Amino acid sequence: MDSIYIASPTVALLVSVGMQVLKNSPIMPWISRDTGKVNAWIGGALAFLSSLGIATTFDWNAETGQFAAGFSGNAWELLHVLLHFPVQWAQQQVWYKMAIVPAETLGEIRAILRDVLLAQAPLAKPGESAQSKDTP
Repeated sequence: MDSIYIASPTVALLVSVGMQVLKNSPIMPWISRDTGKVNAWIGGALAFLSSLGIATTFDWNAETGQFAAGFSGNAWELLHVLLHFPVQWAQQQVWYKMAIVPAETLGEIRAILRDVLLAQAPLAKPGESAQSKDTP
């Protein structure tokens, strides 16, 4: 089985999670949930780099401790990268919609419910019942 079928969705998930971590961290304050166009450009660039990385051959020699990466740059490999780029970008979007958005939405719903429930149900003072004193 070709390793691209394993590497491509895995890399797309890692890129989606990595982008989410960056959006919620102070490391890159110029990207957030509110910067849609910037996020799209960064996601596109990462999809291209991911496609390029998937097409690159990596070799680790345990005896010498040397690591080598190679990309022949021939026309077929470049065509493969260009054709795989939209697939990689689409996989990133699918992972984002499946894994990231539901978690964000659930967190927002929890915060809203917490605020509503705490605002609607005032706590009774110690020694008093929850009912009014006027109630028989």
